[in-house]
Amino acid sequence: MPEKIPKRIGLVPNPGKPRALELIPDVINSLERLGIDHVTDQQVQKKIRDLKTTFLPRAQIADIVDLIIVFGGDGTYLNTARSVAGKGIPILGVNLGRLGFLTEIEIHELNWALEQLSLGNYDIAERIMVQAEILRQGKRVHSAIGLNDVIITNTGLARMVELETYINEEFINSYPADGLIVATPTGSTAYSLSAGGPIVNPFSKSLIITPICPHTLYSRSIVISEDEVVRVSLRSDHQNCFLTVDGQQGWRLEESDEILIRKAKEVVKSVRMPGHTFYKILRDRMSGDRI
Repeated sequence: MPEKIPKRIGLVPNPGKPRALELIPDVINSLERLGIDHVTDQQVQKKIRDLKTTFLPRAQIADIVDLIIVFGGDGTYLNTARSVAGKGIPILGVNLGRLGFLTEIEIHELNWALEQLSLGNYDIAERIMVQAEILRQGKRVHSAIGLNDVIITNTGLARMVELETYINEEFINSYPADGLIVATPTGSTAYSLSAGGPIVNPFSKSLIITPICPHTLYSRSIVISEDEVVRVSLRSDHQNCFLTVDGQQGWRLEESDEILIRKAKEVVKSVRMPGHTFYKILRDRMSGDRI
């Protein structure tokens, strides 16, 4: 499929991982051999000397490339996904982390993957994102999107919170718990999984509501459709709650705040390599020597 052959690829290594920085010169040489132009995240400009490439801020890379390769773990992938959200640029993740559920390939597959990209031999699949809005006295004070999850937790000393939860304005439960997670299918293998939530195919369309350490035997995860809206209300006596998105953005909540959580308009396009199904990646990453 010649129309899928990228003419220019953006390179986004995790600047805090030496192995990621070591890979970039070889990747650039391979791309030049394959006739593919390249742009590199300027965060690493001072860390890799004499690199013959164009440097740009991460958020601008998506404006001029056909595809982005991320070198790192899930955190690097999440950050990049939010930076380019809505621009329709597919992302390929190279795993340099421990588990790396979001990344598609391992380091030893990198040269093979570059060859496949140069031939247009790959697919693109969409991952939904989640949007959170904080309402304070009826007015929106914060809004953010994430690829993994929205988490409401208590920052006080070992105190539970009670979170009144509604779906499409219908009361569902008042969770006495350490917090609440609303995850995308992509985020189902992150904190939601640790809290007892189900593993969901990341390319499906749903949201997963999971309480964190609920103080009841009857609070279980709920999987809802992508079009449903979750509203969470804080009781007036909870003053130490915090909301985080993808574990990388966060805001302190005030008493009586309400949080609206829904599927975002933006999606993330993920590169899928031949033979790399979600279930193969799940099997490989969940093996005993990786966890």
